[in-house]
Amino acid sequence: MDTSFIQDTLGFHESMVRAGHVVHSHVLKLTTEPCGVDVARLLEVGVGEEIVQLDRVRSVDGRPVQVCGRSCRPNCSLDWSKSTFLTAPCTRCSENATAWRPTSGQRGIEAVALARPDSDHLGVPKGALGLRMSSTTRSSDNVVFEHFIAQYRGDSFRFELQIGPRSSL
Repeated sequence: MDTSFIQDTLGFHESMVRAGHVVHSHVLKLTTEPCGVDVARLLEVGVGEEIVQLDRVRSVDGRPVQVCGRSCRPNCSLDWSKSTFLTAPCTRCSENATAWRPTSGQRGIEAVALARPDSDHLGVPKGALGLRMSSTTRSSDNVVFEHFIAQYRGDSFRFELQIGPRSSL
């Protein structure tokens, strides 16, 4: 399977669905927990402040292709139940529940050797080639509200990045 993910504001789930694929998520972890030093720096919050941690395995057309760990600022109006994240992308859940709208961010993609348990979740041998995307998302009022690290199967995933004119900062 050769699955292309065009990087734009749609996100993984909506890009896959628009391309005609069926996406399923399996929630591995959904907790509220104190924020550690590294995540606190990325989310621009205090160490020990409560955050929501959501870890999922995402499948496309029945094949696991992504393991994603997402750290978010909690929002009392967001339905953080597991069932919500089985059928809807995080961005849609966030946009429906809060004033924070994803308007900017920073992403990096690098080649990695997949470690356990990610390789097990993706059904590939430990050390298999993978792609790691790390991302931080900001709202229109410049608040960092989420950070995620997603590990993708390297044998069946390709990223396509749209290039356009650079906006002045």
